Amino acid sequence: MKRGFTLVELITTFALTAVIIVLLLNVVIIIRNLYTSSNVKTQLYIEQSLLSDALNSKMRDNNLSSYEECEDKVEGEFCYTFYFKDATIYTLTVSESKITFDNFVYNLDNYSRAGIPEIRTETVIDSDVELESKKILIIKIPVECDLYPSIDYGINLIYQYL
Repeated sequence: MKRGFTLVELITTFALTAVIIVLLLNVVIIIRNLYTSSNVKTQLYIEQSLLSDALNSKMRDNNLSSYEECEDKVEGEFCYTFYFKDATIYTLTVSESKITFDNFVYNLDNYSRAGIPEIRTETVIDSDVELESKKILIIKIPVECDLYPSIDYGINLIYQYL
């Protein structure tokens, strides 16, 4: 009786091994993509909360008096200057790849981009106190991510000031 493998057995073994290797590589690629996308999502949430905190703390603590669009803005950027009653001035700059406010920088990754910011003021008349009106500042900065197109990672803030 001969010992060893026949040619058919060897080919079958190599074919099964190749199929298993291909399936394992696909699993590794899927896991790597999941890790990358979840890392991007986590980073966007962290940056969103840090920028919201920076805006909230400055607006709340410094008593906003007015704001205006910057005069010397760069093409492709949106720039706003905020003036406060304690004579401090802060600038908010939004470009497609970066949002800056004061010394906070929100760098967007390759999958994300900032949209056109919407900053406006509305006057609201308080119904409890006759003829008393208050100004509301609305700041909306959209941030889109290619990996999660249905989620807005931007900033949506409302402030009341006099």
